[in-house]
Amino acid sequence: MLRSLIVDDEPHCRAWVRRQLAEFPDVTVVGEAGSLDEAAAAHERLQPDLVFLDVELRDGTGFDLLRRCPLKAHVIFLTAFQEHAHRAFAVDATDYLLKPVHPDRLREAVDRARTRPIPARSLGSPRLRLQDRVLVAEDRGSRRVAVADIAYISGAVDYSELHLVAGDSLILRRSLREWEEQLPPPFARVHRSTIVNLGLVESLHARDRALALRLRGVRGELAVSRRRAREIAKRLRA
Repeated sequence: MLRSLIVDDEPHCRAWVRRQLAEFPDVTVVGEAGSLDEAAAAHERLQPDLVFLDVELRDGTGFDLLRRCPLKAHVIFLTAFQEHAHRAFAVDATDYLLKPVHPDRLREAVDRARTRPIPARSLGSPRLRLQDRVLVAEDRGSRRVAVADIAYISGAVDYSELHLVAGDSLILRRSLREWEEQLPPPFARVHRSTIVNLGLVESLHARDRALALRLRGVRGELAVSRRRAREIAKRLRA
């Protein structure tokens, strides 16, 4: 018997999956979740064999869930977005289904889960690409931001602030370490509190016996720590 957990922030989507799974005699739905917190708690409490996971939730993404707790279950992603497929299979997803999901594709995915061992996952997720978009949860709702539109990220402890090329900024609960592990080149940590898109650098110059960066379209300068100055200068020359 495959004990299944459905994670989706849209109740009608969860209901559709539950109805479809009722056709499988060896699959039972043991729980549902509509957010990352609910999903993490449900996974720990229920220990399912199979998780049907939406990519974009109201408070983050399915990949954020995998960073928080490496799911000891088959993961079948359900999403309306084709662009996340490469990341899904990089975290050993059993399948990746596009909404609206055809019942035959759902059956095929469940068959895969029956015949394959549960993958051994570790914390973390594959790096983003510049053409990817990340889902940012704000007080007023969620917003999808292109990685290439991030000028720099500043942060402290568990919070970070995205400064976008367009001039606006977004505050969210995600550490700089998490961003550093996930962002692709040309992003680089230039200071303990700053990650910069080096592709936007206009100049690197001395300032008060240290170095500072000026970014295209960004007012002011960003300090470069002495410890990272040589590496940053090398990368900019490359």
